[in-house]
Amino acid sequence: MTTVFLSGSITITRLNSVILARLQYIIDKQFAIVIVDANGADKALQKHLATSQYPQVTVFCAGNVCRNNLGNWSVKHIAVDANITGRAFYTQKDKAMAQVADYGFVLWDGKSSGSFNNVLAFLKQRKKALVYFAPDSAFYPVSSVDDARTLLGKCDPAAVAEIDKKIKLTATLQRLDGTVQNVIDFAAPSPDERKRRYYQTTRSHNYRASLRLEGLSLPDDIAALPLPQTAQGMAALIQQTKDRYAQQA
Repeated sequence: MTTVFLSGSITITRLNSVILARLQYIIDKQFAIVIVDANGADKALQKHLATSQYPQVTVFCAGNVCRNNLGNWSVKHIAVDANITGRAFYTQKDKAMAQVADYGFVLWDGKSSGSFNNVLAFLKQRKKALVYFAPDSAFYPVSSVDDARTLLGKCDPAAVAEIDKKIKLTATLQRLDGTVQNVIDFAAPSPDERKRRYYQTTRSHNYRASLRLEGLSLPDDIAALPLPQTAQGMAALIQQTKDRYAQQA
């Protein structure tokens, strides 16, 4: 049976329609789910699964205390050295979950080092993760170091620099792909780069808003592609997406 590791940032406390649609797919496929006992996104995911009365869930807890188990599911306690404290205490649990899961499903605010560390845990095991990037309100598949870099490129450089301090991000990515160069530029973006990011975000928002009005979601194979630079290109992409759904109906 396919097992999915659900996790997310503590700042994400509500599940929007985009997230719920993906979660429903997991439920419909009757995948086994492993989830942690943390607050924030993890608790919100637990709440939805409990409301849906989904039984195939295992809650992983670090040590003897389980903070949240809203569905009274089976519990897996991960033994952790008493001398380990802070984030490292819970990292032991996350590593164990990445090992038992086939795929990762991560809700990320673009700032949390813990959530992105879960993405890296899957890359280390050559597994894939589907990452909901809250600033874009969109999902991005991450199956390679290049995918991880692309996602990090959407973030505030200051936030990426902070993540690097906490989880040695640059060194980890270098080990994963064997490169020796500095893989992330922490310098402030140029005015032209800031303008490019602004218009990219605006195009992304308008595209997804147009689809939502039609009751449609973003296909996986389009989610990771760069959006067209012109209004005509955007209109063509929107029509292409609608035509695809019409063919599948």
